[in-house]
Amino acid sequence: MREGGGDPAERMLVAEVALDRGQYPVAAREYRLAAQAGEPAVAERAARVAYEYGQDAELERIARDWLARDPASEVARRFLAVALLNQDRVAEAEREFAALLASAYPSPAEGFIALQQSLDEVRNEAGAARMLGGLARAHPEVAEAHFAHGALALQSGDSPTALAAAGRALALRADWREARWLEVRARIAGGDCAGGVAASSALAAESTDADRLLHAWMLTSCERGAEARPIFEDLARGRLARPEALEGLAALDVEASRYDDAVNRYTELLATRRNTDRAFFGLGLVADRRDEEERAIRFYSRVTTGPRAGSAQLRAY
Repeated sequence: MREGGGDPAERMLVAEVALDRGQYPVAAREYRLAAQAGEPAVAERAARVAYEYGQDAELERIARDWLARDPASEVARRFLAVALLNQDRVAEAEREFAALLASAYPSPAEGFIALQQSLDEVRNEAGAARMLGGLARAHPEVAEAHFAHGALALQSGDSPTALAAAGRALALRADWREARWLEVRARIAGGDCAGGVAASSALAAESTDADRLLHAWMLTSCERGAEARPIFEDLARGRLARPEALEGLAALDVEASRYDDAVNRYTELLATRRNTDRAFFGLGLVADRRDEEERAIRFYSRVTTGPRAGSAQLRAY
C-alpha cells in the first residue's frame, strides 16, 4: 500500500494485522496514515499503538500531525512530549511539558503530580528525571515539583538527587507523608539503611497499615527479612493490605528457597483478585527456579500488564 491516501478503515485493518504478526513499525505507520483523515479517535489509537510498541519516531509524527489539526489538544501534546523524551530530546520535551503545565491543569502543583504519574512507565527514566529537574527549577516554590523530580530520580537510580529533591519538598511542606517516605526510600537506596529504617519505623508507628507495609518493604530492602515477616503476617490477616502483605511473605519465602510456601502465598494472592500480575510473575519465578520450564513460560506469559510485563515476556521468550 502506498505511503499516502487510501481508505482509513483499510489502513486500520492492515495495522491490526501487522500488530498480530509483531510487525510494530508497519502497524504504527499504517495507523499514522489512517489518522491523517482527521478523526480524533483514530489519532489517539494511532498514538497509543506507537507509544505502547516503542515506535517513538512514528509517535512524534502522529502527534505533530494531530496538533497541526487541533493545536489545543492536550492529549496530542502529551504524546509529543513523551515521544521527544523517549528519543532523549530532553530540552524539546521540557518545552512541551512546560506548555502543558501552563495550560492543562488548575495549578502547577496538580500538574506536577499528574506528570509524575504519567511518566512512571516512560522508557527514558534518566531523561525524565533531568526534565523534571528543569521544570522544578522553574517552580522552586512548588513542593510537588520537587517531589515529582525526586520520585523520577529515584526511579532512574539516582538516589542522591532524589534525596536532595525530597528535602526541598519537605522544606516547603514539612508534614507531607509521601515526601517523607520518598526521603526514606532515597536514603535506603543510597545505602543508609540505619537512617532509613529508623525514619521508616517512626512513620509506621504513627499511622496506617499502608505505612506499616512500606516499613516492612524497607526492612526487606535492607536484608532484615526476619523483622519484616511478622509485620507482613499481621497485615495478611487483615483485608486492606492483605494482597501486598502476601506478596511480601512470598518474596521472603522465595529468597529462603521455601518454594512450596511461596507457591501457597502467590496462590492466595491470586484468590484476592488484586495484583494478579505480581502473583503470576512470582509463580513463574518459582517454576523458573525449579527448572519447570513449561510452567514458568505459562505463568510468565500471563503477565501482560504492570511494571513486570516486559521482564516477564523476556523471561518467557
